[in-house]
Amino acid sequence: MQVSNAQVLDLDDLRAYRPPLDAHFPVYRDLVDHLAALDESHLHPDDPTSHVLAACAGYAYAETASTLLDPDLPRGINAVSAAMTRLGLPGCRCRIITEQVDAMLIRSTAFVVQSADTRVVIVAYRGTEPSDLLNWGTDLDVHSRERTRVRLAGTAVDDLHAGFHRNVRATAFEVLRTLRRAMAGRSIYDTDGEVAASPRAGAGGTTRVGGAGRRRGASARPPALYLTGHSLGGAMAVILGLRIMTDPVYAELRRALRAVYTFGQPMIGGDGTAAAYAAVVDPAPIARFVYRQDPVPHLPPATVGRYRHIGREWRYGGGRWTDTTGRPAGQMLSALGFAGALAAFPLGQVRPLGRLFPYTISDHFPHYYVDALAAADVCEFGDDELSAGPDGRPRPRR
Repeated sequence: MQVSNAQVLDLDDLRAYRPPLDAHFPVYRDLVDHLAALDESHLHPDDPTSHVLAACAGYAYAETASTLLDPDLPRGINAVSAAMTRLGLPGCRCRIITEQVDAMLIRSTAFVVQSADTRVVIVAYRGTEPSDLLNWGTDLDVHSRERTRVRLAGTAVDDLHAGFHRNVRATAFEVLRTLRRAMAGRSIYDTDGEVAASPRAGAGGTTRVGGAGRRRGASARPPALYLTGHSLGGAMAVILGLRIMTDPVYAELRRALRAVYTFGQPMIGGDGTAAAYAAVVDPAPIARFVYRQDPVPHLPPATVGRYRHIGREWRYGGGRWTDTTGRPAGQMLSALGFAGALAAFPLGQVRPLGRLFPYTISDHFPHYYVDALAAADVCEFGDDELSAGPDGRPRPRR
């Protein structure tokens, strides 16, 4: 497992030729306050939050090598850290956790982002990498040979996607250890001399870092926690969210979890998984976004068994986002539908031919989600060059 820390950036690091504070930079001036203030009573999805988390999920595909492994080594700028700084989290910390086991189809990468004042924490999982065939194998590994029963909400569930779940578990130990540090109000980079109580100690557990212990009382509000991801990353975010919501071990993380936002996410399970989420008392919101004819939310196909989505769904089309929770994306009939989506990419450049396909893989690209969720005159780079949404329409507001 590779664990590394991204260079901490400020606004001056990313805008050298213009004043660091102008009309669009950072994109959201009060982003930390906004994310920290949202709670379960707020109606998700929230516009700024959707845009910020879509960008975080999209840039999770960037390289992980240019990070701070040692203070004495040359440092590179990590794309997730830079994007979150531009959007309104200057001075944020970004810890990258990666595990790769080819023979077991494991490609698991998580980015844990913590605001400079420790009040906001975001976990973004990387999705399927287009050029990595083994990563595609993870998506196809729906059923394990021996169906592992996972206990959610007190019930054994055997229809959770095996490949997705395996990838979550591969990095979960380090992700959860990093989150425990964040819940204690400590820097996620500060690991020297760390002695932590068992996670079963609950909200009253003690974490000591560098010899300086800190106890968070049961009445104290933990940092605001958000989970996100695109494609496979979205599926992993939902699975981690379900584990947090259904296992009493993670009581403090459940108090912190404000929402799960996913983009182009495939289905993670069937009726058993959906029933487990429905059984959770006061569950955290799950907001799923589907862009036009994106085929991935319609996977796995019906030929592998019954799968269904959970949470609220928002679909983009006709220049706006529409709540389609009552008629969510269903399974495509077979893998031939996905093959057609791949063929639709080059053929779809000729508009009449593009209309012949019900799905197109180009609608799965993360930058389309980021762009469609941006507000008027706003983009994740903090410049003012974008003034109209896709198809020349005003940028959508929900």
